[in-house]
Order: sequence, then structure tokens, then C-alpha cells
Amino acid sequence: MGTALYTLWCGRILTFNLSSSQGIIGRVLRCFSVYTNVRKLLNTKQAPGSIKCLHGIRFISMTWVILGHTYLVHREGLDNRNRLGDEYPRFTFQAVNNATISVDSFFFLSGLLMSYLLLKQIQKSKENGKSVSYGMVYFHRYWRLTPTYMFVLMLYVWVLPYTLSGPYWPSTPDRLDPYCRDSWWMNLLYINNFVKGSEMCMDQTWYLANDMQFFVIGVLSST
Repeated sequence: MGTALYTLWCGRILTFNLSSSQGIIGRVLRCFSVYTNVRKLLNTKQAPGSIKCLHGIRFISMTWVILGHTYLVHREGLDNRNRLGDEYPRFTFQAVNNATISVDSFFFLSGLLMSYLLLKQIQKSKENGKSVSYGMVYFHRYWRLTPTYMFVLMLYVWVLPYTLSGPYWPSTPDRLDPYCRDSWWMNLLYINNFVKGSEMCMDQTWYLANDMQFFVIGVLSST
């Protein structure tokens, strides 16, 4: 408890000292401030123009995904998997049995927000007598996702295999994801869901590739 309070206090001091700084170093250091990040996480104020009802859809969908994966990941370790099969038809188990369709709501949110923001940008451009730079729309989307995505992928390949152990963990680091060393570039291009799909690196990232492809098609259809 004392360590947590000390960290929070240091973060507050750091935020105070950097509050007047507009340099890149100040902004980077502020990203690690516990005080600043906790305030943002607990802030309930809505940004102007936000669609408030989407927060509820996002929360329910996230909990649904976590619920489904909790059963999916541990299914292989059950003592009696036949018992789990008997539970599938039960009405009270349908949230788990149909958890795969929970991702559809995220596709809905992504498409809705893409259309909403793009239409606002088109309207603003028309008022200013300019045309929308669709190249910058694509670049902004790629630049917003890819650096963080590649950093996580680097940790997944080079760091994660050496941090955990146990009966569910691969016996050698290369067995965690043996395809990443050869197919990581597909993730960089967001084509890993259909190019050599059986050798996908970090297979849970199929969603990012799928969502990026929908984004590309969606923007093109609006032109």
C-alpha cells in the first residue's frame, strides 16, 4: 500500500512539474504518470460529439469475449470434457456457447465509428471548399495502430516465452508460436488472416487484420 501511494505521489509530482512543458520529452514521460493515467481511467466526462450508448455495447462485448475465452483456453485441461459437452445445450450456457459471435459487435462499432467520423470529415471539408485526403485517412489509421502492434508482437516473440512456466506453457520458447519468425511481415501488412492462415503469427491478431481490411473497403465505398 505504501509503495502504491508513493508511486501515485511521484506521478503527481511528475505531472505537476511537466504540466507547463510542451516538449516531446515531457509528453512521453507524462504517459508513465500513475496520477495522470488513473485520472483518465476514472474520468466519466464525455467528449463533445461522442456517441454515449456505444460505451455500454463495448463493455458488454468485452466481458462476453473474456467469458468465452476463459472456457476456451482451459477446455483442454478439464478432467471430464464430456460434462462440458452436456452443458452446451443448456439455456444458461448460451452466453459461452455462442461467445464467438461477440466479435461481430466490435465490427459493428468499428464500421459505425468509421462512417460517422468520415462523414463529419467530408462535411467539414465541403464547408471549407476542400476535398478529403483519403491517403491521409489510411495513413492515420495505419500509423495509429501499427507501432504499438509491432511492439506487442516483439514482446510476444522475444520476451513472453521466457517469462512464464507451467503445465499449459510450451516446453521450449520456439513452440509458443513457431511461425512468427517467418511470417511476422504478414502482420505488418495486415494480411495474416488469409495469407498462409494455417501459419499465422500471433493468431489472435486475425481480428486486427480483418478490421483493417474492412476499413480499407469501407473508406473506398464512401468515395
